[in-house]
Amino acid sequence: MIPETGLKRNTIRLSGDLKLSQNWKAGASMQYTHTTNTLAQNGSNSSGVMLSLMRSPISYDLRNYEDEYGNNTNYYTKYDNPYFTVNENPATSDVNRALGNIFLTYSHATWLSLTAKAGIDTYSDIRKQIYAVSSNGDSLGGIGEVAFNSITNKDYYGDLIATGILPLKSDWLKINYTAGLNLRSAQYLNIFSRGKGLSVRNVYNLGNATELYASNFETNTISRALFAQADFEIKDQVFLAGTIRKEWSSTYGDNVKSAIFPSGTASWILSNTFEWASFVKLSYGYGEVGIAPTAYRTVSVFAQPALTDGFTDGLSFPYDGINGMALKGRLGNPDLKPERVLGHDLGLSSKFFDNRLAIDLALYYKTSKDLLIDVPLPASSGYTSQYRNAAELVNKGVELELGYDIFKKSNALQWNINLNWAKNISKVTDISGGLDEISIEEAFSSIGYYAVKGQPLGSFYGSKWLRDANGQIIVGTNGLAKLDPEKGNLGNSAPNWTGGIRNTFAYKRVTLSALLDVRRGGIVYNGTGARLNTIGVSEGSADRERNYIIPGVKQDGTVNDIEISAKSYFQNFKGDSNLAAAEEAVTNVNWVRLRDASISYDFNVKQFPFITAAQLSFTGRNLWLNTNYKGVDPETSLTGAGSHINGLDYFNNPGSKSFIMGMRVSF
Repeated sequence: MIPETGLKRNTIRLSGDLKLSQNWKAGASMQYTHTTNTLAQNGSNSSGVMLSLMRSPISYDLRNYEDEYGNNTNYYTKYDNPYFTVNENPATSDVNRALGNIFLTYSHATWLSLTAKAGIDTYSDIRKQIYAVSSNGDSLGGIGEVAFNSITNKDYYGDLIATGILPLKSDWLKINYTAGLNLRSAQYLNIFSRGKGLSVRNVYNLGNATELYASNFETNTISRALFAQADFEIKDQVFLAGTIRKEWSSTYGDNVKSAIFPSGTASWILSNTFEWASFVKLSYGYGEVGIAPTAYRTVSVFAQPALTDGFTDGLSFPYDGINGMALKGRLGNPDLKPERVLGHDLGLSSKFFDNRLAIDLALYYKTSKDLLIDVPLPASSGYTSQYRNAAELVNKGVELELGYDIFKKSNALQWNINLNWAKNISKVTDISGGLDEISIEEAFSSIGYYAVKGQPLGSFYGSKWLRDANGQIIVGTNGLAKLDPEKGNLGNSAPNWTGGIRNTFAYKRVTLSALLDVRRGGIVYNGTGARLNTIGVSEGSADRERNYIIPGVKQDGTVNDIEISAKSYFQNFKGDSNLAAAEEAVTNVNWVRLRDASISYDFNVKQFPFITAAQLSFTGRNLWLNTNYKGVDPETSLTGAGSHINGLDYFNNPGSKSFIMGMRVSF
């Protein structure tokens, strides 16, 4: 799709266990994954592939991307030629990831079994970013840059667990228990180094740079927990369970120390009670789970200050060879506690016609309390924000799943259809300090991502048109639509509902499966389309040999009849100029996509006594899309995986297909 980019991944996994004696058992598993990736520049970036590509007229040959000296050449000189970007400005990543665990179990009797577990999940990511001499991507005037980023993450865990069945002399009651402790430790290290001003072209080594910069960031966290669970089975009809977990975390505030999370479930198999031929189960559950705060937000820290006017690189330390430190803008919070989700779930599961038809219905109501966000502070306090447990959110919804086997199990050809449908309604019910709205994450000056009281979490807030009491756009005497002086809620990126249809066919040793993914509603901000309208290279702006009238009313309430030029219409109404509203670039999105399709073959391994199973599979993902959205794949986000914002499209790279071949062997 984009030349010179690609991803390669190889994974190997081994697992096994060994019975040492009548009472002792040991086991271990290991997985290693090696991933290499060559990435393309994305989105709002002067080296972005789409940013330059979509600004260039079709009459300009982009393939002539460098001059005789190797310098970047482009129609739009402030951006890199996309061919120059993919050939001369590669960003590479080399990831090695290993997961492993071991366990040892001692079974004393049915009432006591002890298991000790230990494991590690670790990865290293070696990244390299090149900006060739003459590139605009580093905002350094084309002097060239090479940057190295080494990321290492290690997660360790250990568990000691006791399980058993209480020795009750009863046929109608069984009690199982689980109790234990858990230890977790996480270590993250990020080392960044950059060299600016390359002396020799195409030599990407820090020794070739005239100015060097280095930084590092690391976090170390630890948590420990005690937990216990009791399960009650009454006459194989009623099942009750209760759990409790007490957790201590190094990221909790000094005034909090620990947190307790209880949960409980109850289920009743009606078909066992009333001796029905079909299976019917009713269940209810209540649970509390927590999300720990980000590390080091309990204290105020010092950092190198910087001053800027928005037009230059500004001033920063070290300055003239002298270093300086000042309090960072975020105020520490010793009262931090975990986010807490309190959930109620009601479910109905049933199977009919010899288990060929399965129906599962779930209703839920979940309250998220003490949500962790940065709350703004008046700058006069010496700080600009504080990380707090500052909001409350309610989610309620329904999930329905239907599965049906078209043919009986005895048939050589098997065909299963599985349908699912889900709808979630969320609402922000409280924000700290009596605020009605708070920014979660900034996007552009015209649009951002907000928590708004009474609205779903993550509303797009941005510039809107000024409208009359009937919702009509008010047009000024110059023929242009007027902007509302106050920004407003433009909608939410969360869908109204989602659904899916999976068909699975099996004949002898061959299995074929495909999933259609359906989404209805949820907005996407098409900043790409708005900018293309502004610069006059969109399909719509090609109709420019006439005047336009903006639909709306004049200030006196009469229908607008003032003509404006095509240029003014597409820049100031359909575009993203200072006179245009972000509202105009928002689309309510629907889609149907072929999420995945796979075919697999199970080998006959009877002639190999040391092999229990072997399978070869081939999978394709994101193979087809039908949507009303006019930009790239609406399942997109300019700000990336670490961001809260979904549905923000500004010259994002298109969605990609992927193809995976796998071989699985069991011994």
